[in-house]
Amino acid sequence: MELTPRFPAFLHGGDYNPDQWLDHPDILRQDMEYMKKAHVNCVSLGIFAWARLEPEEGRYDFVWLDDIIERLWASGIHVSLATPSGARPAWMARKYPEVLRTERDFQRRHFGGRHNHCPSSPVYREKVQAMTETASGLSGGVLQIGVFIVAALLALSGKHITAGTAIVFVQLLNYILNPMEAFPKYYAGAKTAFKLIDKLALALHQNVPDEGEEIAPQLNEGISLRKLAFSYEEDKPVLSGVDLDFRAGGCYALVGASGSGKSTILNLLMAASRDYQGEIRYDGKELKTIAPSSLYDLVSIIQQNVFVFNSTIRDNI
Repeated sequence: MELTPRFPAFLHGGDYNPDQWLDHPDILRQDMEYMKKAHVNCVSLGIFAWARLEPEEGRYDFVWLDDIIERLWASGIHVSLATPSGARPAWMARKYPEVLRTERDFQRRHFGGRHNHCPSSPVYREKVQAMTETASGLSGGVLQIGVFIVAALLALSGKHITAGTAIVFVQLLNYILNPMEAFPKYYAGAKTAFKLIDKLALALHQNVPDEGEEIAPQLNEGISLRKLAFSYEEDKPVLSGVDLDFRAGGCYALVGASGSGKSTILNLLMAASRDYQGEIRYDGKELKTIAPSSLYDLVSIIQQNVFVFNSTIRDNI
């Protein structure tokens, strides 16, 4: 069945990640042989190749990518070129840890997995935009040079093409290339905006209503936790059977491994969620019965990742 005159077959293939085998040309040759035997006619390329395309900040390497595309084309395989945003390089995570994803327990995931990025991070968005603009700009430049060379050859061979006509063709290409270069930036911005909208909608849905009993802005006895249990996802408990006592005037430290529930306990104490089991009591009053606005007159929290305002320490607190 003919789908289009230029591509009269179903697309058959998948992701191809040759960037991990660039030092083994025998494996690359074998890849081409195996794909031809499997009748592969299209692959997506570069999805997880950011570390190879930009091994150091601001230094790009597209030479190997050009070689792979040539190998694929010679084997009769089309290419769907991807944006390598699926796996940012290690240097970015080390230099800009804010690009890593923060989970619902407010713990930042360590580097080492795919899709571990924060789409609302300005640094991450800036780096993705720089990568896409560099790649599209390079492709556009090659295309313009190619058109200019072909037009110049036609003009020199007397094929009814003048030098002015050749220049006009090159200039007209800008009306095609400029929108193509701008599209990834606007598409990435729109995609990020939709993610933020989803997060805001979820936060509004989970927002604790300001209703309940007013309490005095002073702690006399302390805070007690009894058989406290909580989970962000069903059947995946984060806390289970926690019993703790924080006496008024005391000084305490919650110590434990990453992901053990320290931040979760602190957030529950701040009424971040009422979907817990067990008891959380302030001077004997169950937290679920206390109005959040009244609670915040009594307690506060300073996260480890904070915004510092250009003002006094008192104002910041």
